[in-house]
Amino acid sequence: MKALMYRGNVLDRDFICAAYENSENSVNICYLNYELFNLQWAPGAVVYENKTGNINEYVKKFSPYDVQQSTNDVGKIVQNVWRPGLNLDHRKALEIDYGDESRAKKELKLLIRKLEEIFLYIEPDTRSIDLCYGHKTRELLILACTELENRWIHYIRLSNKGGADERYTTSDYVKLYDKLFLNEFKVTFTNHPFVSNIIPFSGWNHARPTQSLKFYDAYNKLKHNGYDNFEEAKLSYCIEAVSANIIMHCIRYSPYSIIEGNDSCSIIYNEFFSISLENPSLKNFYIPFLKKVEMATGVFSAPLGSCFEKLWEIESFAL
Repeated sequence: MKALMYRGNVLDRDFICAAYENSENSVNICYLNYELFNLQWAPGAVVYENKTGNINEYVKKFSPYDVQQSTNDVGKIVQNVWRPGLNLDHRKALEIDYGDESRAKKELKLLIRKLEEIFLYIEPDTRSIDLCYGHKTRELLILACTELENRWIHYIRLSNKGGADERYTTSDYVKLYDKLFLNEFKVTFTNHPFVSNIIPFSGWNHARPTQSLKFYDAYNKLKHNGYDNFEEAKLSYCIEAVSANIIMHCIRYSPYSIIEGNDSCSIIYNEFFSISLENPSLKNFYIPFLKKVEMATGVFSAPLGSCFEKLWEIESFAL
């Protein structure tokens, strides 16, 4: 069952909404219209009415526009891929293993700390980040891109497109661009406002899979001929490569893994960065399958897993 996705007005506020019918009711749920587009649980933000059999008529009261049908069925998600709408029972839905997540956070923390160390010697602003490079930036760029490859390979293997010993290139990695919605993620450098918002995967394309991803192209040149391409190790590429790792972590483990944690990785991340979505695809949001109204009374003051009519169903990741 698909949902009707649209922008509309609920509680005199503009929301992104999803409307569908559960076993007994027409349901309208709301997503915040900024940052991570989280589901909204304020009283009245989840609207139930008796089934009409015509969901298009049902949503007219919310002044809908930009109306489109959801790509995903209600209650279904793609394996290991976070999208807006998945903040109910997200750890189970994303099949998060605590050991794997802990290791991934340690690796991410190491990258951010290395970047922080460089900032002790180079103040990042719009001029310095493209002019400054050295052995420490070269070291960080290579480490960050190597870690990024590991995160990409997880999804290629998840799609059963490669074995443990197979070698991959950017022609393989770029296939993840659309599947993981990489162009939608924006990382903000909160501690250094002179550095603009970072969209590291912007412009990545199949026609030029290496050259169109500039920080990775720089890493590739350094890896194959570091002496002649030493100037490619500039600070701006380090920032983009670390930001790309943050994005991949958020896709696999959800943004809440680093935003809401109380461990050292979350602390250092929140000191330097924030993450948000820029013009995300509404039709690719996830839609939780919520309970009928009489079963859900009083539940919506908090996003509790018990408010499902059906738990999340996981569809295999495919390329």
